[in-house]
Amino acid sequence: MIYLQLGDAMIFPDKSLATRLENNLAQDMLEYVIAFNHLFPDYGATYREIGGGIAIYTGQFIHSAIGLGLNSPISNADMETLEAYFRANQVASEIEICPFTDASFLRLLNERHYHLTDFTTAYIHPLYTIQPPPKLNPDIIVEPITNTEKDLWVQTVIDVSPDDHATDSRLAQAVTHRAHTTCFLAKLDGEPVGASALSIRDSVATFYFTATRQAYRNQGVQTAMIQARLDYAKAQDCEMAFATSIPGNHSMRNVMRAGFRVAYVRCTMVKNF
Repeated sequence: MIYLQLGDAMIFPDKSLATRLENNLAQDMLEYVIAFNHLFPDYGATYREIGGGIAIYTGQFIHSAIGLGLNSPISNADMETLEAYFRANQVASEIEICPFTDASFLRLLNERHYHLTDFTTAYIHPLYTIQPPPKLNPDIIVEPITNTEKDLWVQTVIDVSPDDHATDSRLAQAVTHRAHTTCFLAKLDGEPVGASALSIRDSVATFYFTATRQAYRNQGVQTAMIQARLDYAKAQDCEMAFATSIPGNHSMRNVMRAGFRVAYVRCTMVKNF
């Protein structure tokens, strides 16, 4: 059994941990909808609680279901409700699941002809373990943004991936208005070079939106942003930090160098109508 040390205790990557983390992700998705409806009331962002989890729709940005099959078994009626919700919004039915989901859910996904599209890895960092200090670029300063820096944070995100049409100003603006979220800006010689964020809930700090501007990559910007958020989470008395990434990418290597360890692998199941 793989385990993760937390002080004198152990964190086992079991169903209890997965349920806690996936529920946090589901609540994060709900807060996207709330932020979208506050900022862009004509955009039509919605959510639906189904099968112990949540399905959300924010147009081209996010349409997915998270947390289903962990808190309770999934029925055919739940699946009918879920698919009707996505069909009404004219998008594919997309569900993110983890290895600890109820077996009945897996059978239903097979019977209803869902197909696997991709994997993500879930990482956990017990914040009270002794971790060797990372080698940081002392010229990179990472701090939580102030209210007057929200537009600068949004612009930095857009500058990171100007050709990524899934990340435009509306999604970035929603991040800066989400409850339980703190955004961080990395600067080098006063110039914004990276943007990141975390949310805190149930003593878990969930890391997301870690991005470095192209011209400043391979200079330790992401490492500095990870460490700044770890320090911030510890100061907020969080038990652990949580992050996800696509297997094998640069983010995976950076979070593991920072002391994160694999907890489980998630996958996305999709049904096109």
